[in-house]
Amino acid sequence: MVSPFLNILERNIVLLPEYTEDGNETMFQVNYLSQLLLTFHLLPVIKRSGDDSRVILVSSYGHNFHSTPFTVDKIQGKQHNTGNFPRFHYYGNSKLYQILQMYFMNRRLAESNVCVLSLHPGLVDTEVTRGFQDNSWMTWGWKIARVFSKSSAEGAECTLNAAINPALKGVRDVYYQDCKPKNTHDDARTVNNKSTTSL
Repeated sequence: MVSPFLNILERNIVLLPEYTEDGNETMFQVNYLSQLLLTFHLLPVIKRSGDDSRVILVSSYGHNFHSTPFTVDKIQGKQHNTGNFPRFHYYGNSKLYQILQMYFMNRRLAESNVCVLSLHPGLVDTEVTRGFQDNSWMTWGWKIARVFSKSSAEGAECTLNAAINPALKGVRDVYYQDCKPKNTHDDARTVNNKSTTSL
């Protein structure tokens, strides 16, 4: 029997660039739009699942490497030719949007029992760079970085902490790294202070 309750929703997808049938840049659609849609569909269930329900948005330190200047009208990257598409910047954009979504959702859910947090799980030994295999500096850089990376189990610690730590009940608008609050890029706070109602 399927449970009618959902106390914790943790979201983490990474996909690398091309364009979808909808005409959206893949990282933007899969890392951001699809998860936003899923969350909004599940919100009624999450809201009735108790007084400590949480949505955990797994962002990345990579949000610091978003496109600059960061402008909402260029989120699809269609101003770039395929050959010079700045993939890492647009990966950063999709992860920055997850942090902005945290702020946006918390404003909408301020009077509810649902709190939204975001985090960087750390440099985890995964196949996150599979979409960069044609980029030699990324390939070699990742080979070196893997020496210092976390295991999958270690990489899950920050997410689990945000999801089930009872001390975080009622906490909103906090971005975590290594299970500790961490400042986001200035652009995340600047755009949030202006408005994220369109996100």
